[in-house]
Amino acid sequence: MRLLSFQIKNYRSIIDTGIIKLSDLDNVVVFAGQNESGKSSLLSALRDFENAEFDKDSVPFSTDSEPTQSVSCTYKVEKIDEFTKLLSDTLIEDNGLKIQDGETILDTKKNEKITEFTLTRTKQGDNLVLAVDNNSFKIIQASILDKPISESKPVPEAVQTEGAKTSPTVNKYLDMSDDKNISIAKSLFRITPKIVFFDDFCDLLPDKIFISNLKDKNTNVEGYKAVKNLEKILDVDFITKDAEDDAVRMTKTESDNDNISINFQKDWGQRIHGENEVLVEYDFQKRSGAGDQGSYINFYVQTKKGQRLPPKKRSKGLIWFLSLWLELKALDTTNNDLVLLLDEPDQHLHVKAQEDILKLINKLASKGKRGGDQIIYATHSPYLIETDHLNRIKLVINDKEKGSIVEDVTTSKINTEYKRDALQPISDAIGLSVSGFSTIGKKNVILEGEYIRSRSAPLVYRFFL
Repeated sequence: MRLLSFQIKNYRSIIDTGIIKLSDLDNVVVFAGQNESGKSSLLSALRDFENAEFDKDSVPFSTDSEPTQSVSCTYKVEKIDEFTKLLSDTLIEDNGLKIQDGETILDTKKNEKITEFTLTRTKQGDNLVLAVDNNSFKIIQASILDKPISESKPVPEAVQTEGAKTSPTVNKYLDMSDDKNISIAKSLFRITPKIVFFDDFCDLLPDKIFISNLKDKNTNVEGYKAVKNLEKILDVDFITKDAEDDAVRMTKTESDNDNISINFQKDWGQRIHGENEVLVEYDFQKRSGAGDQGSYINFYVQTKKGQRLPPKKRSKGLIWFLSLWLELKALDTTNNDLVLLLDEPDQHLHVKAQEDILKLINKLASKGKRGGDQIIYATHSPYLIETDHLNRIKLVINDKEKGSIVEDVTTSKINTEYKRDALQPISDAIGLSVSGFSTIGKKNVILEGEYIRSRSAPLVYRFFL
């Protein structure tokens, strides 16, 4: 299943985006635009749709009233999804139905008429509602199978015929009256791709964490999420390590450090001190006390042999990249369908590291039999815009009358004074793509040229080798 399109109304600078269609063939979408154009608002609205909670500052800037806000997401159903079985299993679980193993409550042929469906989360005042489009709801309504009741119902004597004293009664597995739209929408939402939002406040890998914080699930402690991400990637449980024999724990730790370092180096291309061997390591400090007197884990990042430094002593760009990498890898390990939202992932990063982010994005978007994760990111950087994929780019412009407008860069009809600023990173990217000339390059050709131009003739260039 994949996100096919979305529409946002009355959210911050957005009045109505109209239907924003995502490519059916490419998993990457790039929002390009100047500051305050609404790029972050687009991503935040999708985040709020996923979290079922609209941000308190999401009310449009231009009004003091509380207009009806909505975010609609349309999903494409693919054969690989086994949609009917998935929805049937979810409805059974959500409604506490007791049926035989392998039994379904939906008519497959009828339900297969749903090739896409739209979920809309609407907020009016304190009222937040999720609904599915009426066409899909009607199909699901008609797809609910009849359920024979084991007990027989006596036939009234007035209509009894010889040999027919009783008749079986039939009910639906689920009550599907018209007021059940919200209930069906909630079940559908459970099987849609998970939307995950990242911004500059990614949880950074800490210098140290106590085992007691992991045991207590103290999510407020610095770096908790980053450490849990590391556990997922390595498939380890730091709590159980506390009970392991010292020799066993040390051997496993060495193997874990090799594993995480090798994997990170595949995605981090910057050369530091002339080398690309950034090592990510941890060591386990066994203690017999409790709380802050108990066992803890130290984390290190080594960019030069013999210099194992805590993360906080490394550059913000390196540690931000590492922490984002941990989150993306952990999610990719534990989820099949994802829609990843990245708000300006180029922040704090050198040009080379931005290129590494782009490679990581393309890798996550193309791996696996399902075609990879969908990734939507907002950027100002020309280094995160690939001129070979202009179809990915959507211009975001804040119009005084219409609010934030979104259009494909290849078919844009926007004609405002802000368009030039929105196009700037794209034009810079195109310039960068042909800027490989260097006086030390091996394939340079130096031309001496002149041009002749007359009023009646086109511009003509003459080149002399």
